Amino acid sequence: YEAAMYFAGDDSDTQAEQIRELLQDEKLKALVISPVDPYGLTDVLEEASELSIPVIDYDNLIMDTPNVKYFVTFNMRAIGKEIAKNIVEKEELDKVREDRGARTIEFLMGSPDDDDSLFLFNGIMEVLQEYIDDGTLICRSGRVTFDETSIMDQNTDTAKKQLKSEIDEFYSLEKTPDIICTAYDGFAYAAEEILSDSGLEPGSDEWPMITGYGSEAQAVKDIAAGKMSFTMFMDRKELAKGGAQMAIDYLTGEKVDVKDYSQYDNGVKIVGTFTCGAQMIDKDNYQILVDNGTYTED
Repeated sequence: YEAAMYFAGDDSDTQAEQIRELLQDEKLKALVISPVDPYGLTDVLEEASELSIPVIDYDNLIMDTPNVKYFVTFNMRAIGKEIAKNIVEKEELDKVREDRGARTIEFLMGSPDDDDSLFLFNGIMEVLQEYIDDGTLICRSGRVTFDETSIMDQNTDTAKKQLKSEIDEFYSLEKTPDIICTAYDGFAYAAEEILSDSGLEPGSDEWPMITGYGSEAQAVKDIAAGKMSFTMFMDRKELAKGGAQMAIDYLTGEKVDVKDYSQYDNGVKIVGTFTCGAQMIDKDNYQILVDNGTYTED
């Protein structure tokens, strides 16, 4: 096989036209598509189906069409559960429960119009809900549903305003909850800024656990400096390999490695999906991101 890569920028019409041009090539055997607009490819994928061209959907679920053969993405629910398990372990919540103590927590989650954000939140709550229910975790703002904690368009300014409002109203004495759980490294930076402005010092006993998501370079620096407790690293090389392998296996008649036949509904069908996990990055292991070439030592 020969592979060719095309970049559509942020224009879904351009992407659709690119696909139409590719469909004119009799040598075309498969398409791997990362959609600019998950709702904008219905017509052109109908044309691909008429030509029996299989479509592998990459990382962003293409909606409202039966003409997606497979999907490859990160398992956001499992990643959410991993975030929550690390909170339980690092904050020793089981011991806190045994001692009849409590920890306070606030949430800043992803955009409400993004299914991945919902999956991540659901995974977090699958683990943490029991601690909230029995009072081991206390959210003083009362915002514990996805609608209440989600930040439209993952806007950092909106997240910062919401968290500052919660801290001013509910944590005037302590200056901070014990745990700030976020769905984006950018939200974690906003939390750090609010706390530093209030006079708290990173690494001190008063500094809370702040969780991130994305393993941006700045997040790794903040982890090394003691500002952030941990973030989650998604290896896109592995995701890309998974998508390519799905196409190869389908074209060669091999069994396609589908890990999920139930979770990914595009409004027309459940799409068989290959999922990748994530790795927690904290001060003890962030060197692996240098070792694997994600970042330089600097």
